[in-house]
Amino acid sequence: MMVSPDYLQGMKKLSARTTPLKAVAFLLTIGSLVGITSMPATAEGTNDWQIDVVVIDTECNLPDTPATWDPDMTVNWTDDNEVDLYNLGWDFTAEFDVFLDIQQGHDNCGENVTIDPVGIFELNFIPGDDSPLEMSSSHCGGGCNADDNYFMGGSMVYGTIDASDATEVGTFSGTFRVVWIP
Repeated sequence: MMVSPDYLQGMKKLSARTTPLKAVAFLLTIGSLVGITSMPATAEGTNDWQIDVVVIDTECNLPDTPATWDPDMTVNWTDDNEVDLYNLGWDFTAEFDVFLDIQQGHDNCGENVTIDPVGIFELNFIPGDDSPLEMSSSHCGGGCNADDNYFMGGSMVYGTIDASDATEVGTFSGTFRVVWIP
């Protein structure tokens, strides 16, 4: 590409005649095209930011495991569960016990704190239909307070069944019920 000497000479004339005022005007024009300006920026409006704060709890909040029981389903007879009609005048009872297997609860936050059983045990006997059986006595080892029973009585409950109203031979039934009321 060839540039004419007249063009080059015209360029020389422009650059030779450039004054400081023209240079400043040129820079301001170029600066405004690229976003640089010496004037302060002004804007109106509103900005909103959502602020999220996470609140945590490092304290252990697990519920404690309360004391429990797992009663043995076997009734243990002191001698046996037979009453002889021939001997009803002096030998008309059968004694038994049941193991309740009471276990302490614990603190689930790892503090090795045990939780004692609370409440009471109620003992009842419900004779079956046409059954001559009655419970003449019952008691809890250490008392029927769950805590006392656990610590003093080894989780045992006892009962005595009275068969003195029996008039015939046969197997008679009833239900021994233990209710734990916390």
